[in-house]
Formats: sequence, structure tokens, C-alpha cells
Amino acid sequence: MRDILSTLGSIFIGILLLGSVIYWVSDGFSTGRLSDVQSNLIMMQIKVQNLFSGASSYADLDNDLLLNNDIVPTTLTKGGVISNPWGGDITFAPVDNGSAFSITLTDVPRKECVSMATFQPEAWISVTINASEMESGDVAGATNACNSDSNTIVYTTR
Repeated sequence: MRDILSTLGSIFIGILLLGSVIYWVSDGFSTGRLSDVQSNLIMMQIKVQNLFSGASSYADLDNDLLLNNDIVPTTLTKGGVISNPWGGDITFAPVDNGSAFSITLTDVPRKECVSMATFQPEAWISVTINASEMESGDVAGATNACNSDSNTIVYTTR
């Protein structure tokens, strides 16, 4: 009986350890995806600004234009659509009569939403989460606004 309990205890501890390893590996991949999306957003923002540097407005900006000009990294494209690693879309569009442009990310998970909403606050004119405009770098406001498992973040920039 003692051997059976010892074996069951060892199996239980092994399952707990394996579960912990899987959790940490998964968390590491999630952090990696988050960092990739953040750096790619800044890179695409700069490339869009460079593409339109001689234009009077961003009026002609759309996803097809960016895909045709190789502005979007291949890691963010799937079947001719710009998408984020969480399965949502990324959409570029002119705003304010073409004087600025927006980058919209859909289906951002709650855990990543706050980090996405508060990164590089000086890079954006505004950040909106689920239709609520945030103060620059407002972690508490972003935490409250990221109230769903599937959030929408809109960055506005020039």
C-alpha cells in the first residue's frame, strides 16, 4: 500500500511540475508575441509616415496599399489580410480628413490589452480601447477599459 501511495504521489508531483512548465512556456510565447506586435506596429507606423512623406494627406491609406508596398511584415499577414497573433484584424485607415491615420487591432486578449494600450504613449495622438479614449500611459484606465476577452484598440497617429 505504501508503494502505491508513493507512486501516486510521485505521479501527482510530476503532473504539477509538467503543468508549471507548460504554463511558463506558454507565458513566454505570449510575451514574445506581444513584443513582436508592439515592435511591428512602431515599424509600420514609421514606414507609413515615410510612404506618405510627400503626400498632402493619408486619404489613400488602406491595408491593400500597405500590402502592395511591402510595409507589413509577413508574420502579420495571413491570406492577404493583416492580422494580429491573437486572431484579430489590423486595419489602417485615414482619420481627420486624412490629416492623420489610425491603426485598429481587434480581438486583443485582456492580458495583452493593457500592455498594448500603454506602450509607447508618446508615439500616438490618442489610444482608444473599446470606444473609450485613454489618457497617455494611463495603466489604471487601460485596465478598466480592457474589460473583455476580446478587446479593440485604436491608435491614432500622424
